[in-house]
Amino acid sequence: MARNHVKHLATLAVGAATLIAAGLVTAAPAEAQTKPGAPALAAAGGYFVNADSGKCLDAVWSHTNGTKVTQWECYGGATQQWSWNGQEIVNADSGKCLDAVWSHTNGTAVTQWDCYGGATQLWSLRWVNNGWEVVNVDSGKCLDAVWSHDNGTVVNQWDCYGGATQLWHG
Repeated sequence: MARNHVKHLATLAVGAATLIAAGLVTAAPAEAQTKPGAPALAAAGGYFVNADSGKCLDAVWSHTNGTKVTQWECYGGATQQWSWNGQEIVNADSGKCLDAVWSHTNGTAVTQWDCYGGATQLWSLRWVNNGWEVVNVDSGKCLDAVWSHDNGTVVNQWDCYGGATQLWHG
């Protein structure tokens, strides 16, 4: 298993370098690029692990539009695998996009929805305080795990402040 994990991380690091070279993601400072998980999150395909809770972003085995995205103990299932193409964050199981539901209100639950390229489904990654802020293009708010360590906690959007509940790694 360790061998597969190392191979997976190497693949993700190559993907990150490609995204940086293409200008799809801003390169973190040189010292940050060496931090474990930083390149992995920026690469297409992988996990979004919350810096505070240590739990993974999860689409809860649903293929239904509007399903609230949660955090859950990382177990490697397809509901916890996401790809980021420089704009959209897509779940490997459902094929749906992470969506901020046309809200600019703090505490609004983030859902998954059929991908259509709207601003609520566009996200940027910003390296802050040794982690990635995941920022919605429409609302300008960050993906936030709301200071909870519980499985099933609904992830929402909140004003970006660089705190651990808003920092993610791969």
